[in-house]
Amino acid sequence: MERTKIFDDVVRLLKDSPFYFNELLKELHSCKDWDGTDVYAKSCLNDRIRRGTIVRLSDDLYKGNYGLKGAKSEKKIKTTSKKVINAELAPLSEKESAAVEKEIEKDRRYPQRVRDIFLRLFGRVPVYEPSQHGNISCKDVYKDFTKSSLFVIIRQIKIDNKIQHTNNTQLNIFTAYILDPINDYFCKILNGDLTLIEEMNEYVFKVGHYRHEWSLTTKICKTFNQLLFGLDSYYIYDSVVNSHLDRYRASYSLPALNKDYYANYWNSLEDLRLNLPDKLKRNELDHIIWYRNK
Repeated sequence: MERTKIFDDVVRLLKDSPFYFNELLKELHSCKDWDGTDVYAKSCLNDRIRRGTIVRLSDDLYKGNYGLKGAKSEKKIKTTSKKVINAELAPLSEKESAAVEKEIEKDRRYPQRVRDIFLRLFGRVPVYEPSQHGNISCKDVYKDFTKSSLFVIIRQIKIDNKIQHTNNTQLNIFTAYILDPINDYFCKILNGDLTLIEEMNEYVFKVGHYRHEWSLTTKICKTFNQLLFGLDSYYIYDSVVNSHLDRYRASYSLPALNKDYYANYWNSLEDLRLNLPDKLKRNELDHIIWYRNK
């Protein structure tokens, strides 16, 4: 079968929603008659864009997404398809937080062995107390980790959170990103830089041509922010929390907010937290919504 016909047939299969370039490649390579290269697929894609049969929904080949003519929506953070049951909402209070934290600590389904790894490596958690932050050179933090020790930490984060689909190749890409000084990872973690989530996630997606890893990316960044620097700057992106967040906001007479990108998701949770009678930590708010609705 002619390559171009296979390409067009595959695009038609993806017509129901916008698609990323790597999703298109995956479908093409699953066709036994496809013998084209990724470069050839890119050429076909650009040709269809020039003709107007495919619409570019954003500018970057890997970061962006595409659709057939008439497509309007852009893929951002993938929203959950789980049905939200209108059950009674758990109170977002200090009392409820204390109860949830005790339950999580005893729940064998959610071990936090990554903390033990930090203790074995450094003898303390957090490694740098907040009182030390003014004296920290972010470049020196890189010396605390080898490629091997960093990979072990990231792999344990994956295991602790029961993330099944991520393989060692992807974990090595996360490791390489963190260890590359040009990315300034540890300074951004220390400063609670929200743009880091987007940057790191897109790097892994672009280099590995895998799916976006919003949840794992936020869990990695939160772990280092918390165990390395003793901070509470990040919310974990979780589909359960995302599903129930608007209900919790409505219960405090707050409107639903756009949650398409991580910064928007973070702002939606942060705005809720700042409007609570009890001033919870970010980690505590995260845990109540997740654990009581999972």
